Amino acid sequence: MKKIIVVSIALLLSGCVTQVDKFSYLKQWNDSWQACDRQGKTSTLTFPASPWFTALAREDKIAVLIYLNELKDYQCTEDEALRLKAVLADADITTLNDLLKGFIYFEAPDKEAIQHLDQSQVEALAKAIDGPFNPLKVAEDLGMLQP
Repeated sequence: MKKIIVVSIALLLSGCVTQVDKFSYLKQWNDSWQACDRQGKTSTLTFPASPWFTALAREDKIAVLIYLNELKDYQCTEDEALRLKAVLADADITTLNDLLKGFIYFEAPDKEAIQHLDQSQVEALAKAIDGPFNPLKVAEDLGMLQP
């Protein structure tokens, strides 16, 4: 999947002639999200203790965990993503922007699934987590994978 996205992006950019070195911004972002992805896969994060989180229903715990995972992935590459978005907007490369929309390393996650929860508690958990993490490992550690 990663290779398909990178190849698609490269093909789209190669057809666009502008004075901006789009490839360098794309490469910086690509290198960054791949490093963040590796960091998440090898993370040994111990999820922060939170009585609020512990008291949540299983479905809400899953929604919070997914949101926090996507947030940390995005924050890890946020600077590079913002620079790439600016270059794409300046060069009016809407096709590439459309292709990248919704990609977790390119946009902040949607809060719809957690909007009914206490946002200050979600933010407190987010602040307590340093970077990308492996959500399956965390879910297993928290006993969330059992039905």
